Amino acid sequence: MSIIGINPEFVDPLDTVRRPLAVLPDGRRIRPEEYYASGWKRKLRDFKQKRAWQCYACRSLERLHLHHKTYDRFGHEHLDDLVPLCASCHTAVHLLTNKEGLDLALAHKEQRRRIHLARHQPRHQPPADSIERTAP
Repeated sequence: MSIIGINPEFVDPLDTVRRPLAVLPDGRRIRPEEYYASGWKRKLRDFKQKRAWQCYACRSLERLHLHHKTYDRFGHEHLDDLVPLCASCHTAVHLLTNKEGLDLALAHKEQRRRIHLARHQPRHQPPADSIERTAP
């Protein structure tokens, strides 16, 4: 099981001891130290320079992480393998993959869809069963 995620600019030393960062398709567990050894900070800098640095799902600019859509090219990621997500959406995306079984490459799109639906639902509409009906 992969953990929720990590902000590449901050590592909690306790987390590096207790949990792996992710599990690759081949079953190998990746720890935060491996991310840094793979040139992750350079990849983060490149992404920020070439792509929009806002949450893909909710458009937040706060507490952003880079989420892997795939680990197939770990250490040699293409920018298209990554998507920026705020901490809240990153958590939600990993819940979608871990608990609902959604594919890692599609979970960020599902999170975006759910946020869009939540934002565009009518507000203050009474439930259908509470509307009084009058006889014609």
